[in-house]
Amino acid sequence: MLGLKNAGIEITLVTDAFMKKQNKKFMNKNKTTDVLSFPQINTPPRKAGRPSFFNNRFLGDVLVNLDAVKKQAMVTKTSLSREVLFLITHSLLHLLGYDHAGKAQEKKMQAIERAVFCKLYKSAPRN
Repeated sequence: MLGLKNAGIEITLVTDAFMKKQNKKFMNKNKTTDVLSFPQINTPPRKAGRPSFFNNRFLGDVLVNLDAVKKQAMVTKTSLSREVLFLITHSLLHLLGYDHAGKAQEKKMQAIERAVFCKLYKSAPRN
């Protein structure tokens, strides 16, 4: 759907305690979070989301905090798998150079995020 060919990511499922340490170490925030993305590629804004820039490359690492995801799934009354898939989708876009720092960037990223997530979620196997 994103036009990528032979691009890779590594996804690691972690605990709240581990995530808090990583968030402090890399983001200088002394609290936990649900997901962290570590892009391998320094993407110029004009190249964000352009498949040819990312093809045949390792995009980066994603840490997903299962403790936080479980809590969010209970609050939003959705499944654990749906929450994990959403966070991976969000993180993948960050690895592709998308950001949500400004309103225009956020709007663009959210539109792509919704489209990708909906397509993935519809095709995902159900438990």
